[in-house]
Parts: sequence; C-alpha cells; structure tokens
Amino acid sequence: MKKIISLAINFVLLFSVATGAFAAEATVKSDKKMSSLDEAKDAKIILSPGQSLEEMKATLKERDKQTREQILSQDESSLVAKTKSFIEKKESVENSLVAPTADNSGNSFTGYGTGQGAVLLGYEDEPQWWCSWAISAGYCHAGLFDKARYSSPTSYAIRTANTSPSNGIQWENALYWQHYDEVREMSVWTASESQKVSAVTKSTTYSGIYDAAASKSSDNAWYCSKVPYRAFLDTTGIDIDADGNIWVTPGDIRWSVNTRTITVWT
Repeated sequence: MKKIISLAINFVLLFSVATGAFAAEATVKSDKKMSSLDEAKDAKIILSPGQSLEEMKATLKERDKQTREQILSQDESSLVAKTKSFIEKKESVENSLVAPTADNSGNSFTGYGTGQGAVLLGYEDEPQWWCSWAISAGYCHAGLFDKARYSSPTSYAIRTANTSPSNGIQWENALYWQHYDEVREMSVWTASESQKVSAVTKSTTYSGIYDAAASKSSDNAWYCSKVPYRAFLDTTGIDIDADGNIWVTPGDIRWSVNTRTITVWT
C-alpha cells in the first residue's frame, strides 16, 4: 500500500511539473502580440508584368502561413545561439546590399500611393543569414516611409539603417527596394495620422552605425527594423515587435498585432 501511495504521489508531482511547463510555454506564446493569419485578406496586390493574380494570392497565402508559424514558434532559449551567430557572421558577411538597377527588379514597388509613416518590409524567397527563416522568416529589410520627401521612385524617402552606400542610419529610394521578391506596406493602424508624422520626424533624429546585433534600446547602433520600431515606440509608446525578444526583426513587425497590411507589391 505504501508503494502504491508513493507512486501516486510521484505521479501527481510529475503531472504538476508537466502542467507547469505547459503553462509556462503557453505564457510565453501568449506574450507574443501577433495579428491573425488572415489580417492581409483585404490588402491590395500590385503585380509585376506577367504575374497571375490568382497564383500570387495562393503564393502569398502560403507565405503568410509559413512566416507566421515561424515567428510564433521562436522561443527565448534559442536567442543566445542566435546572438553568437549574429556577432560572428556580421563581421564576415560580404556586402550584397548594392542598389539594383531597374533591369533586375524583383517587384513592382515604386513608392507611389504609399502612406505617411508606413513601415515597408522587403521579403526574399532565398534570404541571406540576417533574415533567414530561423531569425526573421524571410523578411530581410524594413524602413519608414516619409511621404513628404517623395515625388518619384528616385526620391530618398525611406528612413532605415544599412551597410551601403554608407554604414548606419540613412535614406533609401524605391528603386533600391525593387530587388526584393515582395515589398509590403504595413500601417501602424493603432497610431493616428499625426502620430505617424511624429514617428517619421523622430526617425530623422537618429544617428549611428549599422550593427545587426545592437540592442533595441541603444541609441548609437542600429539595424533596419529597429528604426521604425523605435520611431513609434519613442513617440507614441506603440510596440510593433510581435514577439518581444531582444531584437525586433522585419518578420516581427510583419506579424505585430499593431500593424496591418495595406499593399503588397510582387
């Protein structure tokens, strides 16, 4: 009888530990402020010549499913390894972010019609290490659009951080963004129009070097998606980081509950 009681107690303890572990996991996942899978169902799709709308809708639907699952499945335990990988690789990676010409454009983005304070995201089917599926679910670049600076695709109206042509905070134009497989306009829908203007204005005050392993809170080192993230956080308190980890990647912004897809250029 004592043995039976002991086994019963051990079973209860094991069940309690397991339940606690599942509860802890559930807590981590619930902390991820992610939008729903169908958040882009009403988004406008602008195709490149020769593309089929129905085929592209199917492609984007599958892409959304995969990228959202990837961001959702990330956990804090993997961040230490990712940090080490970031620091090691960012020192040796070759600069492949050369501004493309119109002849090698991969999408139809021109900047025309993009809203003030929109967060732009660039997606690659075969991403480099800094935007791999394990880190950013294929979303490789991010920037904040300043409509007041825009007049044509050559206008430097996108505030971001990059390694070229200079290293650090800078302006880019729509032509540069045409080499991605997809450009997505995300609206921080929880911000008012005046708050979006304030976020853009705030982004012009940032300066510093490009550093893919910089913390979200530092003011002297930046990466692309940190610029719009901090611009909205610093001016409105709105957090557009979906998973709340130590970095805010373009993929995090894509699936933040505070952002919504307006237009997708393919």
